[in-house]
Amino acid sequence: MMRLKFHHWGFADFIATMHRANPQQTIVLSISYDDSEEVYSLDIYEDSGQSVESFNYMREQEILDDISQALSQLKLTIKMI
Repeated sequence: MMRLKFHHWGFADFIATMHRANPQQTIVLSISYDDSEEVYSLDIYEDSGQSVESFNYMREQEILDDISQALSQLKLTIKMI
């Protein structure tokens, strides 16, 4: 996976690791905004609904760009909640 096209390299590495561990897994994502911290959060869940990781971004568009990059570089199944 080419991390250079990602805004958040931690997200790129985490998604690639999750995908290698279970390529058939559906990755569940949620985007939220924290007013107190003034950041967007991208939360990642397992199919079971258990939260496994969260990444902070300054702009929502960066999250959308990173999700698009992940989809273009890996054969992922993503569900947005």
